[in-house]
Amino acid sequence: MKTIRFLVLLILSTNLYSQDKKEFNITDNSLIPIPYASIFVKGSTYGTYSNFIGKVSLKVSSQDTITISCIGFENKEIKVSEVSDTLILTKSIVKLNEFEVKSEYNNQIIGFDRRKTFRGGSIYGLVGTIHGIVVSGLKTSQIKDISLFIDESNDSSSTLFMVHIYKVNDSTNLPTQSLLSKKMFFDDSKKGWSIINLDSLNVFIDNKIFIGVEIVPNLELISDSIFNVKELNNSKFRVNLYNKKNTLIYVNGRRGLVYRVEESYSNFPMIKATIQN
Repeated sequence: MKTIRFLVLLILSTNLYSQDKKEFNITDNSLIPIPYASIFVKGSTYGTYSNFIGKVSLKVSSQDTITISCIGFENKEIKVSEVSDTLILTKSIVKLNEFEVKSEYNNQIIGFDRRKTFRGGSIYGLVGTIHGIVVSGLKTSQIKDISLFIDESNDSSSTLFMVHIYKVNDSTNLPTQSLLSKKMFFDDSKKGWSIINLDSLNVFIDNKIFIGVEIVPNLELISDSIFNVKELNNSKFRVNLYNKKNTLIYVNGRRGLVYRVEESYSNFPMIKATIQN
């Protein structure tokens, strides 16, 4: 009798936590498809990104909770059992800071400073990971451009580098709200500095911000949107050993997990921005 009860419980447990392919579409309020939304199982590094037509396909249990995030939209957390055929994201509203109009402006470089670096190296970024730095003590300014040093050109890379700029929590140094209204990617086809012009986006900052890069799949080369971050080839970018550890704060994270602040960590991406104030 005990054996029968055990088998019944085992079958019920297996059915409860069995994984099935879940497919749905991600759109905005106007039902326009949203590509490159990240969908990860909460508390894990397993997930995927929506493709060019907003379609998502991944293996999950009905008991799982997924987190959805995308530049220009509010983050969403939902149980798999509550997901219908279409999941709608709400556009985020970024409150602009007051910016004084002047006849002349000063340009300033923030982030990576070659004069304070004495040794460099390269790292491979896993898909779904975000690497960046927190810069503090800033006046109200407009970001004109942002640059990432590409250590190895990737003409046929299965991954891309997507730029991130976030407001930062003053007490925790963790990224909070994205300041970008659209997704932008660094050109990794050539070795050296890749620059993205942000003039048209009117990105205003003050006090403390996070600038970084997310490693995302190249949807043009990946036909199957189901993936495990460990299965994809990795992208390579430049990091440097900083000799003033308390000047910059390195922050990293993986989709589905929380960000980590590494104030004593001295390797950080070679990333910088030009601001105007």
